[in-house]
Amino acid sequence: MAAPHHSQQLQPAAPQQAGIAGAADGKPLQCSPQHQSNPSQYISVSPLFLQFDGPKEATAELTIKALAPYNYRLAWRVLVTSPTRYLVSPSTGFLMPNQQVKVTVTLPDVKKYHKRHRFLVQAIVCPDALNNRREVWKEIGDGVGRITEIQCIRVATHRGGLPATSPSTPTGEQAPITDGRSTPTTSQTGVVQDEPLVTHMAPPDPVVDEALNHEVNLFVDRITEALGKKQDAACRMQRSVNEIKLLEVELDRLSAAQISLNVHIKATVQDTAGMALLRGIHHESS
Repeated sequence: MAAPHHSQQLQPAAPQQAGIAGAADGKPLQCSPQHQSNPSQYISVSPLFLQFDGPKEATAELTIKALAPYNYRLAWRVLVTSPTRYLVSPSTGFLMPNQQVKVTVTLPDVKKYHKRHRFLVQAIVCPDALNNRREVWKEIGDGVGRITEIQCIRVATHRGGLPATSPSTPTGEQAPITDGRSTPTTSQTGVVQDEPLVTHMAPPDPVVDEALNHEVNLFVDRITEALGKKQDAACRMQRSVNEIKLLEVELDRLSAAQISLNVHIKATVQDTAGMALLRGIHHESS
């Protein structure tokens, strides 16, 4: 008697964590020798699994939380395999030490979900001098070897509330298998009986229902019109997203200009105070 075969169930691989040194004493993050090929863990993301629930035609909205747990300023962004089907807000930005950001992920139409959709959160240490989020990632892409400094965290997805699969044939019952040919019947003695003669007649001409055909055409026209409206709405939504991105870039530029203006104002105030002090000394000496 053969030994029973024990099936082995595949288990999900545990996430790898790079060793971090110097995070507590304020020194730059460094990977341990056994993880030199992996970027340091700059950012913490939760959850790592998004489940989109709800009926078809409904809108699903979920949240991804990103935290900068160490004493470093980070530049981060969220990428998605299907950017035209999801709305991610905000999709990029900066994180100060111990700061957390909530990223809203919206799927306008749940039936557009696909099991291969994935999200990717990227983070890298960014100096205080860089304030333009677009330029940060452009510089990283142009730099040689900077790609290895990026930490990437994948966020998987799942569609909840899927209908159950159709029932299969009960165990022990087999459907008849036919090959499309008639099998002659046999008697108990094994003698093959003659097959009855079959008269082949031409099929009747199909009857065309003009009223039904007209209704079908109207239904097709309505579907075509609805698809056109949906495409127009998608184009308007994409234009709105592009305008929001342009506003974010302009906001970064204005923020940098405000910082520079504050520096000039502070210097001017100091110069004015110094000149007033010199005038007072001059009057006293006179």
